[in-house]
Amino acid sequence: MDELASTIKAQQIALNSWDMSASFTNIPYIYYFKNPNNDPADNFMPLDKMRASFLKVLEEFPILVGHITVGKDGRYVVDVDPHNLNMPEYLESQSTVHFRDLEKARALPLDAKQRY
Repeated sequence: MDELASTIKAQQIALNSWDMSASFTNIPYIYYFKNPNNDPADNFMPLDKMRASFLKVLEEFPILVGHITVGKDGRYVVDVDPHNLNMPEYLESQSTVHFRDLEKARALPLDAKQRY
């Protein structure tokens, strides 16, 4: 996280009314990825590359690591402070449930099933 903090500049990003209406909506996403080789040892999703990509996105969009506050003019802003980052959660997990069981249970959206 120290590397990320060194790339983020302190700034305040003004929000408008549309930003505010969407800012209090939390839509959690769960992504399922099928290992095409069906081999758990092939490292088809290397954690280090996934984390590096995640941090690169946060560098490009620092608004994602700021805190919503009230600015000097009374309007809401996202306060981006490299010494007080509001880090989104990044979590990778594995399951003993096989991907084919998720497909059979229709736990995946239809369009996701069509892509695999």
